[in-house]
Amino acid sequence: MKREQLQARCDPDTVDDVKAFQEAKGITKSEAVRRLIRTGLEAKADEADDEPETRRAAQTGVLLWLLIIGLLTFTLTALNTIGGVI
Repeated sequence: MKREQLQARCDPDTVDDVKAFQEAKGITKSEAVRRLIRTGLEAKADEADDEPETRRAAQTGVLLWLLIIGLLTFTLTALNTIGGVI
Protein backbone atom coordinates (compact mmCIF):
# COMPACT_ATOMS: atom_id res chain seq x y z
CA MET A 1 0.00 0.00 0.00
CA LYS A 2 1.41 3.36 -1.04
CA ARG A 3 1.66 5.90 1.75
CA GLU A 4 1.49 9.65 1.36
CA GLN A 5 3.41 12.00 3.54
CA LEU A 6 1.50 14.50 5.65
CA GLN A 7 3.10 17.42 7.42
CA ALA A 8 1.81 19.52 10.27
CA ARG A 9 3.12 22.16 12.60
CA CYS A 10 2.27 21.54 16.25
CA ASP A 11 2.59 23.49 19.45
CA PRO A 12 5.14 22.20 21.99
CA ASP A 13 2.46 20.63 24.21
CA THR A 14 1.15 18.54 21.30
CA VAL A 15 4.69 17.46 20.39
CA ASP A 16 5.29 16.43 24.00
CA ASP A 17 2.03 14.45 24.05
CA VAL A 18 2.96 12.64 20.82
CA LYS A 19 6.43 11.84 22.20
CA ALA A 20 4.92 10.52 25.44
CA PHE A 21 2.52 8.31 23.45
CA GLN A 22 5.39 7.13 21.25
CA GLU A 23 7.55 6.21 24.21
CA ALA A 24 4.71 4.53 26.10
CA LYS A 25 3.94 2.31 23.09
CA GLY A 26 7.57 1.78 22.04
CA ILE A 27 6.86 2.87 18.45
CA THR A 28 8.28 5.39 15.99
CA LYS A 29 7.04 8.94 15.87
CA SER A 30 5.47 8.28 12.46
CA GLU A 31 3.58 5.27 13.79
CA ALA A 32 2.46 7.24 16.84
CA VAL A 33 1.08 10.02 14.65
CA ARG A 34 -0.65 7.49 12.35
CA ARG A 35 -2.32 5.78 15.30
CA LEU A 36 -3.41 9.05 16.87
CA ILE A 37 -4.86 10.33 13.59
CA ARG A 38 -6.67 7.02 13.00
CA THR A 39 -8.09 7.08 16.55
CA GLY A 40 -9.31 10.65 16.06
CA LEU A 41 -10.94 9.81 12.74
CA GLU A 42 -12.67 6.74 14.19
CA ALA A 43 -13.95 8.80 17.13
CA LYS A 44 -15.29 11.41 14.72
CA ALA A 45 -17.04 8.68 12.68
CA ASP A 46 -18.60 7.30 15.88
CA GLU A 47 -19.80 10.81 16.79
CA ALA A 48 -21.35 11.22 13.35
CA ASP A 49 -23.16 7.89 13.75
CA ASP A 50 -24.63 9.03 17.09
CA GLU A 51 -25.63 12.45 15.81
CA PRO A 52 -28.96 11.51 14.14
CA GLU A 53 -30.07 9.64 17.28
CA THR A 54 -29.19 12.57 19.50
CA ARG A 55 -30.91 15.00 17.17
CA ARG A 56 -34.00 12.78 16.97
CA ALA A 57 -34.16 12.53 20.76
CA ALA A 58 -33.91 16.32 21.09
CA GLN A 59 -36.64 16.82 18.49
CA THR A 60 -38.87 14.33 20.28
CA GLY A 61 -38.38 16.22 23.54
CA VAL A 62 -39.30 19.51 21.88
CA LEU A 63 -42.39 17.96 20.30
CA LEU A 64 -43.50 16.57 23.66
CA TRP A 65 -43.15 19.97 25.29
CA LEU A 66 -45.12 21.59 22.48
CA LEU A 67 -47.85 18.99 22.89
CA ILE A 68 -48.00 19.58 26.65
CA ILE A 69 -48.17 23.36 26.17
CA GLY A 70 -50.89 22.93 23.54
CA LEU A 71 -52.94 20.69 25.82
CA LEU A 72 -52.59 23.09 28.73
CA THR A 73 -53.60 26.02 26.54
CA PHE A 74 -56.63 24.10 25.27
CA THR A 75 -57.61 23.07 28.80
CA LEU A 76 -57.28 26.58 30.20
CA THR A 77 -59.24 28.04 27.27
CA ALA A 78 -61.97 25.43 27.74
CA LEU A 79 -62.16 26.07 31.49
CA ASN A 80 -62.28 29.81 30.90
CA THR A 81 -65.10 29.39 28.36
CA ILE A 82 -67.10 27.05 30.62
CA GLY A 83 -66.50 29.28 33.62
CA GLY A 84 -67.69 32.33 31.67
CA VAL A 85 -70.91 30.60 30.60
CA ILE A 86 -71.84 29.29 34.04
